[in-house]
Amino acid sequence: MKAIKVLLDFVRLSVPAKVEFGRNTVTKMGAAGVFPTPDVTYAILTTACNNLETAFNNAQGGGKHKTALLHQAEKEWDRLMHIQATYVDRISAGNEATVLSAGFHPSHQPIPRMKDDFSVVHGEQTGVVVLKCKAIRGRVAWVWEYCEDPVPAEDGWKKAGTSLQSIFEMSDLKPFTRYWFRVACVLKEGQQDWKEPVSIIVY
Repeated sequence: MKAIKVLLDFVRLSVPAKVEFGRNTVTKMGAAGVFPTPDVTYAILTTACNNLETAFNNAQGGGKHKTALLHQAEKEWDRLMHIQATYVDRISAGNEATVLSAGFHPSHQPIPRMKDDFSVVHGEQTGVVVLKCKAIRGRVAWVWEYCEDPVPAEDGWKKAGTSLQSIFEMSDLKPFTRYWFRVACVLKEGQQDWKEPVSIIVY
């Protein structure tokens, strides 16, 4: 399986978005607690973001010289962010959650694992996932359970809820944490076997 690395998509951002992205990485890396000695210090990267923002503002109708200064500031920002991305790659060692905790994007988004017509995908908000199961005709209820990684013993699962539909949304989950989910349908004969658990790292 291809190792997860930092995606260098930040180089394609607009200048204002680059400034925001850079500041976000400084904040997240500082708070994560696993990046104590970055190759680019947080002070240097913050200065680069400030310089880029200033150059961008000055270049608005400022002529060729100020536009050239903007390109120079952007080139320096790109260079420093590349160095920082390499550092995060080295520290994360392919761990997707660590890459995310630094504010960067992983080189590929995980394809939701699907087993026995049961899947889990990210919701639109942070800490939200959507569980989906193949619909069954007739009067059916669904029981949903979850747990944090690793998968516990049978009595370690927590009940997420029940529904009359084969789709269920969970919220308030911890970001950058791998969760496991399972589901069982309930027919008039009683609850059926649990479907094979699926997992996802919550964003």
